Amino acid sequence: DFIETPEGLLFAVLSGIAEAGRIPAYLRYQRTPKGLQKVATADARELLATQEDRFYFDSDSRAIRLQGIAFKDIFR
Repeated sequence: DFIETPEGLLFAVLSGIAEAGRIPAYLRYQRTPKGLQKVATADARELLATQEDRFYFDSDSRAIRLQGIAFKDIFR
């Protein structure tokens, strides 16, 4: 399953169980005028680094920092 943000970022859902008000998910695609573009892991980190507090959270259950989408940022 995928979650999309209003900006057209598509995240692959890691777990349907929310943590800290977010769904754990990793950025995989970005909408562009030409359609969906796959985002490499290194590129995803770079793209999200400018908004780290929005797209990352500290997972208590996994004891690591994960990408995740807050419910308010889910477009579809």
